[in-house]
Amino acid sequence: MEARLAEEEDKRKKVEEAEMKRQAAQKKAKENKSKQVKKRANSGRLTMRTQQKSKEQLEQEKSIAMSVRVPPIMGADDMGSSEMLSKIDELWKLIVKRETEK
Repeated sequence: MEARLAEEEDKRKKVEEAEMKRQAAQKKAKENKSKQVKKRANSGRLTMRTQQKSKEQLEQEKSIAMSVRVPPIMGADDMGSSEMLSKIDELWKLIVKRETEK
């Protein structure tokens, strides 16, 4: 009878030890995971900071894009003032349209 009780006690201790080890491993894995998540979040913030452009850079890119999108005025020397104003108005509408498409 005592041998059986001792056996059960040993078994219970082994089960408790195994459970403690399992919980410790689970806690360690959870801590490592949270550290990885923090690292990923911080790395995203760093890349966002490096990707931000200054106002001058944005203006320069905008002017380059608009020069490609908006055709130059052909035959401006031969146009009268009313024709020139209508052409300017037409181009202005085109610029506004392209800007609002973004």
